[in-house]
Amino acid sequence: MRDCIVLGSGRSGTSMVAGALAKAGYFMGDRLYPARDANPLGFFEAPEINAINAELLAPRVPAAQRLAAPQRWLARLDATVDAAPEPLRRRMRALVARAPFCFKDPRFCYTLPAWRGELGDACFVVVFRDPAVTAASIVRECAAADYLAGVEMDAARALATWCAMYRQVLRQYREAAPHERARWLFVHYDQMVGRDADGAARLARHLDAPVDAAFPDERLRRSKPAAVTSDEAAQLYRELCELSGFSPAHGAVRSAAAACPAPAAPEISVLICTWKRRETLVECLLSFANQTLAPERFELVVVVDEAGDGSAEAVRSLATRLPLRLIHRTTNGGLASARSAAVAAARGEWILLVNDDTIAFPDLLERHLDAHARRAPAPVSVLGTFEQPPEQLATGLMRALERSHLVFGYAGLRPGVDHDWTKFWGCNVSAPRREVIAAGSFDACFHHYGCEDTDLGIRLHQRGLPVVFEPAARAWHRHVLSLDDLLRRQGTVARAYVRLFAKHPAALARSPFASMLHASVASLTEERRRMEGTVERLLPVVRQLAELDCATLDALGGPLRSAAADAVEGLKQILQKIDPHHWAGGFLEGLADFGVASFRELAQWRGAAPADATMHGALPWPLASDAPFKVLLWPDWSDEGELSAIVALADDARLAAPPCLVLRFERTDGDLAAAIARFERVCARRAAGAPELDVVVVDEPLPPEAFPRLGRAVACALLLPSSFRGERHRFFARVGSSGVRGAEDLLAFVPAAPDGAPRQVEATGSGEEVGATRVASQRRAADFSRSRSPA
Repeated sequence: MRDCIVLGSGRSGTSMVAGALAKAGYFMGDRLYPARDANPLGFFEAPEINAINAELLAPRVPAAQRLAAPQRWLARLDATVDAAPEPLRRRMRALVARAPFCFKDPRFCYTLPAWRGELGDACFVVVFRDPAVTAASIVRECAAADYLAGVEMDAARALATWCAMYRQVLRQYREAAPHERARWLFVHYDQMVGRDADGAARLARHLDAPVDAAFPDERLRRSKPAAVTSDEAAQLYRELCELSGFSPAHGAVRSAAAACPAPAAPEISVLICTWKRRETLVECLLSFANQTLAPERFELVVVVDEAGDGSAEAVRSLATRLPLRLIHRTTNGGLASARSAAVAAARGEWILLVNDDTIAFPDLLERHLDAHARRAPAPVSVLGTFEQPPEQLATGLMRALERSHLVFGYAGLRPGVDHDWTKFWGCNVSAPRREVIAAGSFDACFHHYGCEDTDLGIRLHQRGLPVVFEPAARAWHRHVLSLDDLLRRQGTVARAYVRLFAKHPAALARSPFASMLHASVASLTEERRRMEGTVERLLPVVRQLAELDCATLDALGGPLRSAAADAVEGLKQILQKIDPHHWAGGFLEGLADFGVASFRELAQWRGAAPADATMHGALPWPLASDAPFKVLLWPDWSDEGELSAIVALADDARLAAPPCLVLRFERTDGDLAAAIARFERVCARRAAGAPELDVVVVDEPLPPEAFPRLGRAVACALLLPSSFRGERHRFFARVGSSGVRGAEDLLAFVPAAPDGAPRQVEATGSGEEVGATRVASQRRAADFSRSRSPA
C-alpha cells in the first residue's frame, strides 16, 4: 500500500474517500474525531494531525477572518505554508513513521508543502465536488456545528473559501515535475457514489490498497450541477473535472483514458528489490538521479521487503528527486516474489533488472534502450556490465574474483554475439516487459538465493530471446565479498541449480552442466571425501592470500607489484581447485530437498528425459473449468486461516475477476468430504454480491508425466506458508509453473481490475446473501458441491 494524503475543501467528500480506506490497515491517527450528524459515519481525522496544521496556519490567517484553531480549515489564504519549525517537523516525523499512513485534513490544501520533506513518496488524493453545492453545505455546517459558532459565513464567503483552497492545490500540482504528477489522483464526489462510479477502483489502483467500495452510500444525494457564482470558481471546477475525468454537464464519468493525472507511461522501468541494505540501496537509487535519459522516460520500481532498517523511509525521502514507485511489503517473500511484484507494477515497455548494489553509470538507461533499438523489431535481452570499482579491488580475493569465472563469467563474453540463457544475470539485464510476462515472470518457488534469474532466462530463450552483451551499458558492483561469503555463496547457488534442473531437465544437457547428468549422491559424497584433506591444507593459505593488501604492494611498485599479481593468479588457481568441493555440498543438499539419489533420476522426475524435458508438445492437464485464468494451490486443508487467506486473495479488488482456484488434495490430507465442507464454511463468509468463485479439486493420483502438464494448465502456482514443507515443496517443483506469494505477484499473471466499478463489497454477517462458490472434483469433472446462500 502507498502512503497518502487526502485533501480538499471540507464538505466535498474527503471523509467519504478516507472512510473507504479506513479498513485497509492505514494509520490515520491514534484517536479519530467521533462521528456527528454532519458526518454520521465519521470524519477520519485525528487531532494530532489537525493540531500541527492549525499551528502552521496560525500566523498566516488574517485577523479579520477571526478563526480559532479548530475553525482554520475555513481560512482563505493567498499562499501555502512552505516550511515548518523543527519542533513541528519532529511531530510530523513521528506520525509518518507509522506507515502505511493515510492523513486527511482540509488544511493540507495550504500546509502540504511544509510536510513534503517528511512524506517521502506519499500519494495525494484530491477530492472535490460542485463548488456551489459545497459552499451551501459549508454554510449549513457553520450554522449547525457548535465548534463553528461565531464564524461569519454566507454563500459568497464559502465560495471564496472553496476557491482559495483549490487554487493552491492546483498550483502545487501544476508546479510538480512530470514524474511527481503521477502521485496525484483527482476524484469527484460523484465518482465515488452510484453503480456507474469508478472512483473506488481508481483509488485502489492508485494506492495499491483495498478500498471498501460499499462505504460510499448509494442513497446519498448525488451532487447536482448548480449555478456557479464566480468566474474563478467555474474555471477551477473545469480544471478539476478535467483532471478527474468527470463530465459536469451530465454527471457522467469519462473513460480512464480521458483522465489526466498520470503522464504517459515511461519507456523503461528499473526494478530494484531489497532487504536490509539501506545504505547500499540509497547509493544505488542516487546513481539513477543523474541519468542522461530524461526523468519522464523512466521509472524506478522499488520493492522493500520487511526491512526494519529504514529502507522504505529512505526510498520515500528520495521521491522528490527521482521518478520512484515504492512497494513496501511487511514480510520477506524472497527475491523472486519481490521481482514478480515489481514486474506487475512496472509500466515501461522494457524492464531493467538490477540488484540493490548495482551502481549505474550516467548513461546506463540510454545504452540499454539503444541496444534494443539496434535489434528492433526482434526482441532480445540486453546484458550490461557488473564491474568492481577500483577501490574495491584492494584485496587478493576481489582481484581473483574479477579475473575468474567463480562468480560471473564476463571475461568470455563478446559484444554483438547472441548468447543463451546461461548469461541472463539479474544484476544489469533488460528485456521487453511483455515478453517477461508472457514467459511467466519470476517463479517464487526459488525462495532461496540463486537461479531465479536463470530460470526466467531459460523461459525467455525458449521464446526466442537471445542475450546480447552490451559492454557500454556499465554499472559498478558495490559489494566486497569475504572468503566466507564466497564459500557460502557457492554452496547456496549449487543448491538452487538443483531446483533449476528439476524444473528444466534439459538444462543438464547444456555445458558446463552436461557432466552433472552422471553425478549422484554417492559420487558427490565420495568427491567431497576425497577433497577434504586438500581443502583443509589449502584453506589457511587461501585466507592469507585473500586478505593480501594488493593496493599497497602496487603503490610500492617494482617487484612487489609483480609479486601481488603472481599471488592473485595463484589464489585464482587454488580457488578453482577447491570450488568443486563446495558445489558438491550444495548439490547434495539440493538432491536431498527432492528426495532423489542422482541427477539422472531428477531429470526423469517430471516424467521426461533430458532430451524432451521441456515437453512443448504435451497438452495441458484437463481441468473441470473453462475459466481463462487458473491458479494452482495445495493448501493445508486443516488450517481455516490458510483457506480464508486463499479466498481473500481471490476476492482482492485489484483483480479483474476471481481466478479459478485449482486445489490439490492427496490422501495424506485426510477425509476429502470433510476438507470440502471446511472450505465451503470459509466461502460462506464471502462478501454479499461477490461473483461466483470457481474451484476445482484435483484429488486423483497423478502419474509422473501429469505434473508438467498440470503446470501448463494453470497461469501460476500460489505459494502458501505450507507450500515450502515436505511433499508440497516437491510437488510445486515437479509442476514447474511460476509461483507467486501474494496479490502483488499475482497481478503479473492474471488481469488487473480496469478503471471501472470495483468488485470489492463489504463483508456480510449471518442471514445475508453470499457469493456463490462452485467446487468441482477432477474425478470425471463432476459437480462436487455448491455452497448455497443461507436461508
